[in-house]
Amino acid sequence: MLLVANGSVFTRNAQTPFIPNGAVAIDGDTIVEVGPECELKAKYPDAEYVDAQGNLIMPGLINCHTHIYSGLARDCHQGLQPHQLPGES
Repeated sequence: MLLVANGSVFTRNAQTPFIPNGAVAIDGDTIVEVGPECELKAKYPDAEYVDAQGNLIMPGLINCHTHIYSGLARDCHQGLQPHQLPGES
């Protein structure tokens, strides 16, 4: 069990969209509970504690953004001198 706490939890729940001093309890790859830190620390006393250091906690967010041009540009520099652009001799 993991407890990510000491941060502000952004829940995206219409009834409780934001929990200051919140925490997220995680068991394996499952978010078990989201709530106030004091309540979850009492409920899961043996959980490994991860200190969010007052930062924003966004449970369930997977940041999958990418820069496609970086992938396309990979290795296009091979064989070029530092001042050459692709297509130049």
